[in-house]
Amino acid sequence: MDETTTTVALIRAGRRRGGVAEALALVDGELRRKLADEPRPILIPTADGRSRTHRDMLSSVADFVLAGGASELSVASTGADYQAELWGRPAKFTTTDILAADLDWSVLSWAESTGSPGELRIPAAAAGSRCRIVLGVARAHESFRLAFGLAALTGLVHPADRGLLGQRQTGLGSLRGPLIRGWLAMRAIAGGMRPTGAERRRLEKVERATRALVALVAHATPSFSVVEAGEGTFVAGSDPVAVDAVAAAALGFDPMEIGHLRMAHAMGLGTADLTRIVIEGDPLRSPPRRLRLDPADRLLRLATTTTALAPPRPHFATVPLVQGSNDAHRV
Repeated sequence: MDETTTTVALIRAGRRRGGVAEALALVDGELRRKLADEPRPILIPTADGRSRTHRDMLSSVADFVLAGGASELSVASTGADYQAELWGRPAKFTTTDILAADLDWSVLSWAESTGSPGELRIPAAAAGSRCRIVLGVARAHESFRLAFGLAALTGLVHPADRGLLGQRQTGLGSLRGPLIRGWLAMRAIAGGMRPTGAERRRLEKVERATRALVALVAHATPSFSVVEAGEGTFVAGSDPVAVDAVAAAALGFDPMEIGHLRMAHAMGLGTADLTRIVIEGDPLRSPPRRLRLDPADRLLRLATTTTALAPPRPHFATVPLVQGSNDAHRV
């Protein structure tokens, strides 16, 4: 990657609609250039069960995009609140779950760390679109450790392929978090963790999920990204990796310690290096509240591999070599 910089807007505001609009206004020129290339953008909100893009955020982005030259919107969701919010606007709503039986699919493939092929399917229309806009919500994630805008792309994946991106753990109810945190903390204090067989299998799934997400980003790179990074903080820009990196930093995390951001940076899909990101609007500062991490975060930080950037630290997910990587290629 070269040493050029990218611009990302960061705004703190008491109202969601106003904060999103203010952030978008700071990078208005970049968004308009994207819309000039594709006047029918796809809006991809976050919807992973526990976290959803708020309807006010969707409405604010939709208004800004339509004012910026879009003629019609496609929304990758059929949420009743979304449809009510965008009533009267030129928008259509759908999901891959509804269209799984008869939709034209584009197959994305990459090489796993073992050399075996991995594949995912996304709608051909989404793969071929020249303007994909993700609406991310910062949250803890059981596979990616932390998820922002890039993880919203998983909503495009064929329902039968979503297992590659990780499955939510169940079975312990409200006791799961304290039990797992206590167990992992006790073992760490006792002199370092040596994963059990079950934990090693989970780490392998985390590695596969991380590679699958980055392959998805490589094939269906968002043209623009808007992320709600905690209550009252909004980040926007045309480099989706940089937007996620700033969102992570706004919550007090080093973006290079988040596996899929580090891997995307290594593959040249964007920059997660804060020294090469120009932040417009409000400055970065310590968050008032730290994001609550997944109960198994100590375990997730053990995912490791070799990297061409630097010797790996014990909590990085797999990062491919920058030169000659075959992790994401079109078929």
